Parts: sequence; structure tokens; C-alpha cells
Amino acid sequence: MVQRVQQGEHRLRVCLGLDVLVDTLKVHKRHRDQQRYFEFRSTRYVDRHHTGTFQAATIDLGTRIPTLLDMRHGLNSSDALARLDDVGHNFISVQVPRFIFALWQELTGFFYIYQLQILWVYFYLAYWQIGVSDTGVIMLSAIIKVVVRLRSEYRVKSMAEHVEQVQVLRDAQWITESTANLVPGDVFALSSHQVVPVDGVLLLGDVVPLPIRKVPLRDDGHAYDLKAAGKIHTLFSGTTVKQASQGAMGLVMTTRTNTEKGQLVKKILFPQPVSFIFHEQLKLVFCILMLWAVFLLGVGSWWLGGTGMTALFYGLCCAAQVINPLLPAMLVVGQSIASGRLLKLGVYCVDLSRILMAGKVQVFCFDKTGTLTKEGLEFYGVYATCHTEQGAVAFSSLRPTMADLTRSGHRDNNSTSGNIDNDHLLLYGLATCHGVTQLGESGELVGNPVDLVMFQSTRAKLSVNDDGYDVIHLPDLDDSLEIIHRFEFQHARASMSVAVRDRHGHVHVFCKGSFEQIRRMVLGSNHNSPGSALPGDFDHVTANLAREGSYVLAMAYRNLGPIDATLVQSWTRDELEAQMSFLGLVLFKNFLKDDTKDAICQLKKGDTRTVMITGDNALTGVFIGRQAALVPPNVRVLVGDLANKDAPDGPHPDDNFDSDGEQKQLTLSTSKTVVWTDADTDEVFTQEQVEWMLLASDGKPLGLEPISKQPVSSQAIELAVTGPAFGALVEQGRMRPLLFSTRIFARMTPVDKMVCVELIMERAVTAMCGDGGNDCGALRTAHVGMAMSEAEASVVSPFSTPRRSVQACVDLLIQGRAGLATSFASYKYFTMYSQTMVTVKFFTFYYTMSFSQWNFILIDAFITILCSFAVTQSQAAKRLSTHRPTARILGAEVLLSVVGQIFINAWFLVGAYIWLYTRDDFFRCREWDSRATDPSKWWLLGDSFEADILTFITLYQFVNAGFLFNYGYLFRQSWYRNYLLLAIWTLFTTIVSYWELADPNPFGCLVRLNCGNPDVLVSMGYPRPTFAIEPYNTPWGNNVLPRPFRYQLWAYAMVNFLVANLWERGIILGPPRAFCRKKFATQRLQVTL
Repeated sequence: MVQRVQQGEHRLRVCLGLDVLVDTLKVHKRHRDQQRYFEFRSTRYVDRHHTGTFQAATIDLGTRIPTLLDMRHGLNSSDALARLDDVGHNFISVQVPRFIFALWQELTGFFYIYQLQILWVYFYLAYWQIGVSDTGVIMLSAIIKVVVRLRSEYRVKSMAEHVEQVQVLRDAQWITESTANLVPGDVFALSSHQVVPVDGVLLLGDVVPLPIRKVPLRDDGHAYDLKAAGKIHTLFSGTTVKQASQGAMGLVMTTRTNTEKGQLVKKILFPQPVSFIFHEQLKLVFCILMLWAVFLLGVGSWWLGGTGMTALFYGLCCAAQVINPLLPAMLVVGQSIASGRLLKLGVYCVDLSRILMAGKVQVFCFDKTGTLTKEGLEFYGVYATCHTEQGAVAFSSLRPTMADLTRSGHRDNNSTSGNIDNDHLLLYGLATCHGVTQLGESGELVGNPVDLVMFQSTRAKLSVNDDGYDVIHLPDLDDSLEIIHRFEFQHARASMSVAVRDRHGHVHVFCKGSFEQIRRMVLGSNHNSPGSALPGDFDHVTANLAREGSYVLAMAYRNLGPIDATLVQSWTRDELEAQMSFLGLVLFKNFLKDDTKDAICQLKKGDTRTVMITGDNALTGVFIGRQAALVPPNVRVLVGDLANKDAPDGPHPDDNFDSDGEQKQLTLSTSKTVVWTDADTDEVFTQEQVEWMLLASDGKPLGLEPISKQPVSSQAIELAVTGPAFGALVEQGRMRPLLFSTRIFARMTPVDKMVCVELIMERAVTAMCGDGGNDCGALRTAHVGMAMSEAEASVVSPFSTPRRSVQACVDLLIQGRAGLATSFASYKYFTMYSQTMVTVKFFTFYYTMSFSQWNFILIDAFITILCSFAVTQSQAAKRLSTHRPTARILGAEVLLSVVGQIFINAWFLVGAYIWLYTRDDFFRCREWDSRATDPSKWWLLGDSFEADILTFITLYQFVNAGFLFNYGYLFRQSWYRNYLLLAIWTLFTTIVSYWELADPNPFGCLVRLNCGNPDVLVSMGYPRPTFAIEPYNTPWGNNVLPRPFRYQLWAYAMVNFLVANLWERGIILGPPRAFCRKKFATQRLQVTL
């Protein structure tokens, strides 16, 4: 039915032309050729006559490095102006409306228009008191939404709009120009503390935009590729240059929304809508209630006999009571309260509607480094190599500290031969093979966190000599080394290399990278004798270290001897890294955060599957997954990787520290065969065997057709998959069936992470938690994104926290579930209000009677508003429940709850009238006759005994509805902890009980209950009132119920309350619910937690 409503909505939007974005834009003409263009979302679109379309204006400088280097002389003024005329000013304008206009935009939404139209009915029917109070509540909810929206947009505006003065090379001269006038092809100067205004490449100088140093573009025979090796030369818009050398300059590649930052801003400002079943079914409920309101309009017109405006406004009043205009307002209030509670817990929310989605999260994905584990790595030690007596290469014992290397190694500093033992060579490599640089002003060391930890462990000192070379001083060895050439880390090669010159003029080459890459490099350099190039147990040792959670890098070495530095500097990277020898392993540990395991256990107990998506090694991911309790104990883990082990297996683990937000392509390989290996025993399985193992352990078909049926173990298994294997399985169409058996996604690029999250989202409400670096795409894609960051990336995510604790994710789900349960409580309360009022309408239409004016005011201005607000004040549960709250408004649980209460209340009201008609002593000769009454004067229709019965029964029902839907059950705290609602329920129950049980008094006469004309009251034996009473609109002049009947009626109303409580607490939320949930389970996603 929901799908049909969506289809109907789509057809209606198509018919009305609302399926396309229509905007009125001013068309401009370029100065030089009068070509037409317009600006849309900070992007210029130019009329392409040969295609008949407007296309985004771009200037492509190409990818040939010699061509880019030839542009170092800059543009002339005429070319710059022509290009500025082509692409427009380098400025992203974020238009944040003023508060009044934003409020107007909010109030012109469909539901607000409905609400405001309904309010006119109240004013027309002399019901201005309720019109004023409802207007106040509706305006308050609109203001809350507008304030949240404007705060978010101002944050984006402050991030996006940046203009300053910069030195630009124009006409072979340096001039001062605004960054807004930069165009592709411009050459601009770089200085310390400058914000990079464009995406560009570094042409000259040494620049450190935190935390990675950039190196000038050089012609190495390859094309410039931003997605691969070109990143080390690329300057990204919005990054801050911490330090720049004298004369540093860059080339502008892209501007405006064509930059990485511009694309980010566009995705923030114009996100893809996310569908949620609660909102979709709310539309269906709205349609059903509208039809119900039209039916009531017809019944009212027939029974009241009214025509024209009176019938119309009575019908609109029915619509107002069937679809209460306060419902969306209270949903917003409930969400804003949840947002406020999250704020107190250190979780910031910029999209209130996502709070409800957080309540239905089924799968929570986590990055590893900095999320599950502590921020940085800790140096753990090194394994140097040595030669056995037989001459074979072998690992020496673990050297936990640099002092161990210093003591075990030996070199004669007076010797000029360059012969250095491996321990000292490894120490030299640790001190030099990195991208660490020192800021001149403060002396602060900056660089990749792994490099920083490694360099600091050597206790070396860094300086720059007169020739501009980095000089490394090793106080423990009383030695120093010059770095004469450096090739920075490349993701495609998963390595970096340096050439260093010692004090005797000998040049040494060190290469550091992933152990897989160094293994390939060394074997390639020693292909004639591969057995002597590496320790025989290399694979076994590295695999065990990874299984133990070590972050393993390897080091290779080459001795060039006394060689001219300028010759080495002219070599290509391949030439420098040829003929390498294996030197040793470098180990780091990334320890689990103290509260990670407990938080993961809470999520799993809360029926939430937890998954790791990381750029790190698969075995390391498995180790951390076991430590963090993601992987269940005593479960076999199979690691899937491509069969071709000599191909690069994805990004280097340093991806976890990538600050540039590089958007790489989905990892694919020419080798499509995926082989699965037991993480503990190294036993190998084929793809078909793994599929049958999953079938045997789960007993559920995977939707695949394995090639062969083989007997396999039925032991429970979990899968871990590398990025290349993931890409291959996606391409083969075999990843989806394995998705919910895969616990660890390793060696994943940023795009891999995003694709993985999208696949999970196809079948489950998905949350993603990361540090906001290379997780931006996944955070933005997920239904619920949580960024553990205060940086700009957190603007992309609906939720962010500076706490950097997984416990924040638990808090988010607790508050999300409480918020969703509260939203349903508000919905059910207003549904009960509307349907109780519908029952009232049937009786008032039939008898042509009504509540008194003050009773209507009591219901609409006090009971409804205060009770509905108090329902939202229920506190969240202390811990995650074992189930998620329903999100289906039309689900069995919600329908049975509401329909059951409506049925109970309606029959109790019918029973009260049947009872009334049995009372010949005071009623049968005083039945209400409205034939002489104008039905438009509704305030004169409440002076009868029929109105008394209606009032005393339904007033309790209105008050009790708030109490009934206050039950916290699993997601909110116990009902008795909502002190505000209990106070309001007690207050109103006491007031109504006093009106009902007490003899005629000023308070009761004010609302025209149990009262009458003064003379009539005296004739009935009551004292003459000393206060004014407006004459009663009945021949007998009173509606005082006999005292015994009053007490019996009060007891009857209390029985109504008890039966309603029994239904809600004992049936809907009690053992029958648990039985039905188990016996008649709906088709839910079945996953291993």
C-alpha cells in the first residue's frame, strides 16, 4: 500500500511538473563573444551551440607533466580575463536566507499550509482561544526547525566562502590579486599560514599543508594523475599551508565547484533524499484520515441539517480534529528534545529527522584506526636480518627499542668503506625514510603519524643545511645523514624511498612500505636467486605479526657507494629502487580504546550487527575485531583475497591518515579469482567451498549456484575480505549474498568504503562511524553517519562528536530508539485524541449537542498540548534494548494498540449512554431537544445531561491517553519516571473528579458542569450561588447529576482507565506481544550479531 501511495505521489508530481527542479535564472552573455551562460549552484553553465545544451564550464589543462611545467610562467592578462569570462569567479556563494525568509519557506510547506488553514476555522467559529494557543505551538516548532537549519547552513557558509589576497604571476610579473579572480592556468605564490584557494599542483618549493608535505611536480615520464601518484604534488582547496619555503608557487588546476572542496560543499547543500518508512507511512495515514474527515463532513451535514458555510466549517473542524495540526509540531519537538539530550552527551546533530533513523539502525560500520583503536600508533620494535652460518637470510630477535639496535649493531665511524651491519642500517632507515618535516618558526615536527612515531622513536634530530637538504642527526651513534633525494609515499606502489649520503660520501637507498610490496620488490630485484633474498619464514612471520595486531612495515636497502649526488637526483624512481635487499621489519601497535569492547558488546546486545571497514591489513583487522568483540569468540575467520599475490592488494594502511580526502576508484584487478584462507591455520578454500560452508553453518541459501557440491564443516564462520577481492566479488555479482557473513572489510579505499555502505543500505538501515578523514564518502552515504571529528568533515555527517569514543555511537542509538518510540507515542496520542473526538462527533452530531466552550478550551489548549508535550519528556532507557522499536505506523503493534484503545473507549462511552437511558428518575423526562437551536452557535449546545455524560467520560479518556502511551517499555525509562506527565495527569484527573463528584460550585459552574440556574439550584436543595451564572439553554435550567449517580459514573470511568491499561500494558506490551513476535515473526533481516 505504501508503494502504491509512492507511485501515486510520483504520478501526481509528474502531472504537476514537480518531478523536475524548476528555477528562474538570469541568462548572461560573455563579454568577448556574447555566448550565453547562467549560474546555478555556484557553477557556470555555458550554451554549447553544437549540442543545443548548456554544459558546465571547465578548462582542462591536461595531464602531460611537461605541458603543466611549461605553464610555470603564468598567464597574460588577456588570457586570464578570457578564462575568467569562461568559468566565472573562484567563489562558492552559499546563500543563507534571513530568519524571516527561512521561516516563510518553512511555513509555506504543505503541512504548515494545512495547519494554518485549519487555524482560520477556529477563529471563524469564535474559538479564538484555541486558535491562539495552537498558533503558538506551531510557530514554536517551525522556529526550532528553522534555527537548526540556519545553524547548519551558516557552518557550511563559513567553510565554503573564503576570499583573500594572493600573489599571482601575470604578464611575467607578480601582482596582488583576489583569490576570487584566479583561473585554471594561473601561477600563484604560496606562503606560510595561507589557505589554499584552489585545487592545484606544486611547481616549485617545499610546502607543508598539514599534515603531509607536498613536493614539486617533476617530469618522471608518467602522466599527472590526481587519483594516484599525483596526489603528492597536489594542493587541495581549503587546506592550510603550515609552512612554505621561499619562492614556492603552485599552478591552478580547478576552481569553484570543480575543486574537491567545491564538490563537498555541493553534496552538503544538496544531499540526496533518504527514504524512511515512518515518513512514507505517515503520508498514507494522512490520506486515510483525509478520507475519514470527508466522511465525517457528510455525516455532520446530514445529521445537523446544516448547509453552506456552517456545514463547511463544521467539516473543516472535523478535519482539524481528525488530523490534529499539532502532530507535526510535536514530532519536531520530540526530535529537538532528543537532539538536546545528545548535545549534553557530546553528540552534535545537524539533521533532526536522522534521529528517528538512528532508532532503526541494524548494521553499524566502523573504521578501525582512530575509531575502534587509539588515535596514533605506538612503536613496537623491529626485526632486523642476519645471515646464518650457512649464509641464508634470517630474522634476528625482536629489538623492542632503538637502544637495542645501537647496542647490537656495529660500525667503525672512522672507516670510509661504507660497511655497516644490518642493525645500524635499519636504524638509519628508520631515521631517514619518512616524510617528516620541521616547521621553522616553532620547530614542530609534522607529517604522517606513522612516520612521526617512527622518527621520534630513533631520538634523531632534524635540521636543514645550507644546500636545502634535510639533515638527520643521530646522537646515539654520533652520526649524521643528508637526505639528497626523496620519492614520497604513493598509494599505488604502497611504498616510499630516500637516498641519503653519510659523512664519508657514501649514498644509501632505503625503501619503506607494506611488507607485501617490499616482498615483491626484493624478489623482483633478486629473481635469479629468490631463495636467498628473504628469510625462509618471511610469510609465516609477517602473517603471525599481523594476526597479533601488529602494523607491519618492511624496509629494503641498497648501497650505491661514493656517487655524485646530482646523478642520483636525476634517476627515476624505478632506477633508484632497483636491486634492493631486504633489511628488516618495522612493527607498530594500534591499541584498542579502553571502552571499545564494552561499547561493541552493548551494540550487539542491542540487536545491532557491527562491521569493520578499514584500510589496514586484513589479519590486523581480524585481530582487532576479535579484541573488540566484533568477531564472536571461537568462530573461524576466512580471509578472501585475490589469487594473484604479486599484484598490489589495495591501499597502504596509511590510508587511515590521509587528510586530503582523495577519492580513489573502486579497487579492481585483472585477476578475478578470489581465494579464501583461514586466518589461523592458513588452510586455503575456493569460493565455492566457502559458499557451501556458509550454507552449512547458516542453513540459509545464499542465492548463488556453486559449481560443485563439496562436503564441508558446519562450524560457524565469519568472512574478512580485502579491497581488491571486494571489487572482484562486486563485479562478479557474488558480494551481495556474502555481505552479511562478512565481518571485516580490509584494505578498502575511500570509494570502496562508500560502495560497501551502499550495498549494506540496500537491505538494512546502516550507520557508519569514522574519524571524518577518508571516511567522508561513507559517512555522507549512510543513513546515519557519525564523525568522530570537529573538523570540516563533520559537517558532511548528520552526527559528529569530539568524544572519539564508540560509546557515543551507543548513546546515539539509545537516544534514537527513545526518540522513535517517543514519536510513536506522540503519534498514538494524537490518533487517540482524534478518534476519541470522532466518537464525540458522532454523539454530538446525533444529539446536536456539544461540550461547553470552556471544556473545549480545556481539552484543546491544556490537556492536549500539555499531555502531548509531557509525553515527549520521557527519558531514554539506560541501555540498549534487545529489540528495535517499530517504525511502521501501519504495523500490527501500532494498529492493535490504537484500535484497541479506540474500541474500549467507544464502548465505554456507548455503555454510559445506555446506562443514562435507564435512569427514569432524572433523565427520561429531560432529554435534550435541539430543534430550536442554531447549530452554528455551538457554545449553547452543552447544557444537557447528554453533554454531561459525554464530558465526564471523554475528559478522562483524553487525559488517560497520555498516561497509557507513556509506558517506556524497552526504549524509554519506566512510566513513573516521567514526573511531568504524572503531575499533569494527576492535576487534570483531580480537576475532572472534583467537577464530577462535588455539588454545584463556582469552579464547576464556570465550565457548566453539575450546575444550573440559581433558582433551580435552590429548588433542588442547594444553597443559592453567590456568583453569576449565565442562564442555561434548557427548559429545566440545570444539568446536575444525582450524587449517587455521580459516584457510580466516576467509578465507571476508572474501570475504563483500568481496562485500557490492561490492554496496553498487559496485552500490547506484555507476554502476548512476546508470544506473537516469536510465533508470527514478520520477514526481518536475519544477521549474525
